[in-house]
Amino acid sequence: DKGLIILAEKYNSYTYTTTTYQAGSGTMPGRWTTTTYQVYECGDIMMSKIDAAGNIGWLNIAPKQQREVIQTGSRSGTGLSFSFFRVWFNWPFYAGYGVLPGSNSLNIILNDHKKNDNVLQLGQKVKKISYFRKSECFAINLNTTTGKYTRSNLFSNRDVPTAMPRLSSVLGRDMYLIGKEDRILGKTKIAVARLTIK
Repeated sequence: DKGLIILAEKYNSYTYTTTTYQAGSGTMPGRWTTTTYQVYECGDIMMSKIDAAGNIGWLNIAPKQQREVIQTGSRSGTGLSFSFFRVWFNWPFYAGYGVLPGSNSLNIILNDHKKNDNVLQLGQKVKKISYFRKSECFAINLNTTTGKYTRSNLFSNRDVPTAMPRLSSVLGRDMYLIGKEDRILGKTKIAVARLTIK
């Protein structure tokens, strides 16, 4: 109908550092360590339709609170310095959302706390998700004509490498969703899923 669907997300990004002191023992001196973190806060999703004349047809807001923290570097009092990442353009990995368009609908794919499965309107209590390995991957199905939407659980990230909806790719009616699990000991695990609109 020559209208336009607009999706927007409440978003904040900032860096902070912490400094800790570890006491020495015997002849060994104490040590200060400074660690740097990058924080991404991805909040409510605004969904609206603008018709061909520029009028707002409907406007809805789906509440969410995602907080992703990435350690980017560490500096020791002994002079050792570590920078873990040099390229930031793909961040955040797990927060945010991806979109799979249909003929008269949009499917908004996101990671969220399992207790938010029935949270659809402003004013409802929202549980913040910051540990994404224990999150659930949800789909918000938005009817682009009426503005009505529902929410459904796709799968749990507890059982598979954590989904990265924001970094997904859409080809036709298919979304290719990548999951990644970083492990301190052992190799990183990667998973790929295909979501299809029938």
